[in-house]
Amino acid sequence: MTFQPCPGVLKIAVEGTLDGEEYVSTLYAHKIGAWTLIQIDDMIAAIGAEYSSHFQQTAGPQLTLTQIVGTDLTSADGFQSTFFFASPLTGTEGGPRMPNSAAKTISFTTGRAGRSTRGRNKLGGLTGDLMSDENHVNTTYETYVRTLYDGIQNAITDAGYEFVVLSRVADGVERAEGVTYSITQIGFNNNRLDSQRRRLPGRGA
Repeated sequence: MTFQPCPGVLKIAVEGTLDGEEYVSTLYAHKIGAWTLIQIDDMIAAIGAEYSSHFQQTAGPQLTLTQIVGTDLTSADGFQSTFFFASPLTGTEGGPRMPNSAAKTISFTTGRAGRSTRGRNKLGGLTGDLMSDENHVNTTYETYVRTLYDGIQNAITDAGYEFVVLSRVADGVERAEGVTYSITQIGFNNNRLDSQRRRLPGRGA
């Protein structure tokens, strides 16, 4: 696939395993101009600190995070760096484990209409203690996740950058360059359980 430049965009991939399968959550930050290696190191370390403080109560022991990879998408040879957690972060919540494909979607909106201007993460590692019943997450879980993502947004904006949605496609056609939209709101559309078939055993991520 031909490289698509995304000027000033840092791809932040939070990586780990879910019951032994690959698990990745992707975030994006934007600045004017290419990212230096020092800027990437500082950014992913700040986000790593938020995960170290707030991630473990959002998941059960089947989900473990190991590293964060930051990649400058400005050019095909942009800088890349990896932040390793001092010790792998493993979820601490109890109760029966939900299937790998069970997920909860947290949405990123930008104040604009159109599918290409919205983003999301599908969060795995759910357990019974995070559910109000078999089809709905509880308010405690929602609070934990909002705390984590508010911290992520603050880490990005406090460093002088934007927390953004990256749009690579418009009307079914790949853009010549990726376009970013600043995130104005982070939250849940509802408390219903979602699914992520790619995380079924044997697929991963």
